[in-house]
Amino acid sequence: MADASIGTSYLTVVPKFEDGSLAKMAADAGPSAGEAIGDGIGAGLSAKAVVIGNVITEALKSAVSSAVSIGKEIAGGIYEGYAQNEQLIGGMKKLFGDADYMTVVENANQAFMTAGMSANDYMQTVTSFSASLVNSLGGDTQEAARLADQAMQDMADNVNTFGTDASMVQNAVMGLAKGNYTMLDNLSLGFAGNQQGMLDLINASGVLGEKLTDTSQLADVGFGTMLEAIHAVQEDMSITGTTANEAMGTLEGSATAARSAWQNVLTAIGSGDASQVKAAASGLVDALFGTIDSETGAREGGLIANLTGLASRAFDALGAALPGMLDSALSALPPDIGGPLREAFETIGNVIEAVAPVVTAAIGGIVTAVGTIAPVVAPLLPIIASALGAVKIVGVITSIVGAIGGFVAAAGTAIGMIGGIPGIIAVVTTVLGGPVAAIAAIVAAVVAFVATNENARNAIVKA
Repeated sequence: MADASIGTSYLTVVPKFEDGSLAKMAADAGPSAGEAIGDGIGAGLSAKAVVIGNVITEALKSAVSSAVSIGKEIAGGIYEGYAQNEQLIGGMKKLFGDADYMTVVENANQAFMTAGMSANDYMQTVTSFSASLVNSLGGDTQEAARLADQAMQDMADNVNTFGTDASMVQNAVMGLAKGNYTMLDNLSLGFAGNQQGMLDLINASGVLGEKLTDTSQLADVGFGTMLEAIHAVQEDMSITGTTANEAMGTLEGSATAARSAWQNVLTAIGSGDASQVKAAASGLVDALFGTIDSETGAREGGLIANLTGLASRAFDALGAALPGMLDSALSALPPDIGGPLREAFETIGNVIEAVAPVVTAAIGGIVTAVGTIAPVVAPLLPIIASALGAVKIVGVITSIVGAIGGFVAAAGTAIGMIGGIPGIIAVVTTVLGGPVAAIAAIVAAVVAFVATNENARNAIVKA
């Protein structure tokens, strides 16, 4: 029955599209029809204007409130970040001396990528074990700076590999700095949390070049050597570099890198140093959009790419699952309901499948003929959308048309060049063609009606 109705409607209406009689009928409707529709449009738009105005007012209130909150948060982050940074750098200078403290600071600024943390968090953690590290190396601050960075990356890699809480891993390393081995098993490397576990780890690493035979010998093994042993074992287990890889290649890793890089930006702004701000901003760009490949020159990885990949996979999965889900849902309904719904969905699917090539071709035609179409369509969108009660989409569509063509300023000239309303119909139907011509004829009829009825135009303009 539904198909018969559609067919009858098609036979009755479509010929009027083809010979232009529908547009003519609309144009000949006269002032009385124009006044009636104009009043209806005016009343509808007035009511909509009130609603839209209230919505915009509430949205602006919410936006201002959110902006104030965000502003306070950013201002607080700038102040606290820089104050802490200044203090931490002073600590680095004390621990590593004038010659090597900047190495630690530079490593800290890259920690958003290498260790998944902000510069301040990096230096705060380094502070907790650096005194013991420098002492174990006989005051060699250059080597201490290198080992500190290696240890920070090893801890981050361990956390990202095993999913252990970061504080547990950090406590294990800080415990070793004090000769406490009870938390060694927090590293999940297969060694017990006691002296024997530490002895076994050192022997397994081979960093000494000889085997320890008694736990009493641990007293002669420096903290720096223990860090090297942990690094060697993790390297053998292919744990090393996990954080840096995830910072570019995974959603969680890139999100962590982006958060840390953003904190660095706030800290840099507090310094008032343009070079620091530029460097921090560059780091944030890398975290968001990926690092530049030295061979291709293209950016690879980053948060945006990972989010895009996630969305793509989600839509693919949804598209694959949706037919089955829909079928199950319809099967659960009573036949007198599920049957018609199934037919309706199948009809919609067939229409979409049939129209898709036409739409694709139409888009290609529009792009090709943009110099003609854009100046014609853009000025008419507010009139068409108002007449159809679709005010909310005007801004979006107008922006799209403007972006495609950029010829809105020349609309009057272009309309004249192609012969006004009849020319518009001719161009649109020629470009779109086929079944879409019916849609174009409807739009053209509305445009012609409004264009030839002063009362309708006035109602729209005054609304």
